[in-house]
Order: sequence, then C-alpha cells, then structure tokens
Amino acid sequence: MKNIILTTIIIFSTVLAVFAQTNKSIEGIWENKTKKMKVEIYNVDNKYFGKVVWLSDNSNEEIRLGDVIIKDLEFEKSEDIYNDGTFVWGGNKLKCAIKPLEGERIKIMLSKLMYSREMYWTKTRI
Repeated sequence: MKNIILTTIIIFSTVLAVFAQTNKSIEGIWENKTKKMKVEIYNVDNKYFGKVVWLSDNSNEEIRLGDVIIKDLEFEKSEDIYNDGTFVWGGNKLKCAIKPLEGERIKIMLSKLMYSREMYWTKTRI
C-alpha cells in the first residue's frame, strides 16, 4: 500500500513538473530594458494582450498609459511560444511573437517586411 501511494505521488509530481516546464505563462507585469515602461500581459479567450500600465515619462506621443500595444497572441504548445500577434507602436503595426525565457524574462520578436527587432523584458510589479 505504501508503495502504491509513493508511486502515485512521484508520478503526479513528475507530471506537474513537466507541465510547468512546457507552459511558461507570460501573464503578469513586464518591464522593458530601459525601465521606462511596464506592460501587463493578460489572457482573454485564449488570446493574450498587453496594456501599458506605467510610464516613467507620460509625454511620449507614440504611447500612452492604457494603450493596448500587444494584441491577439496565441500559445503554440509544440514550440513553447506565443505567436501570431500584433505589436502596435505609434501607429505602426508589427508582427509579434513572445518566447518565455528562464529567470522570469521574455523575448519579444517583432517584424514587418524586412525589419525585425528583438526586445527582452523582465517580470516586475507596478
């Protein structure tokens, strides 16, 4: 009986560990590299959006507090990436994908035609 309980606990723990490694959530508040902006990424109907929740300088005309700058990301479990989204910045719409990284960091990949850019954000609080 003890062996059955112990085996069940080990299997359950292993399944939880595997699930945690393959589905790193991007939900939460993220700070850009310059620490001048914080974006809350949230889920609505299995799509992910990012809203600006803090700015160090509110005089920037391209971005304002409350703007939704990340739209319609979908999680692709096979690649462990959030893909097929849009990043809106100052009237420009770029294709957007987000890859969760170790240490509560994400890699944001943006592209439009021949242009591409990568940004790294860190999880934070308001």
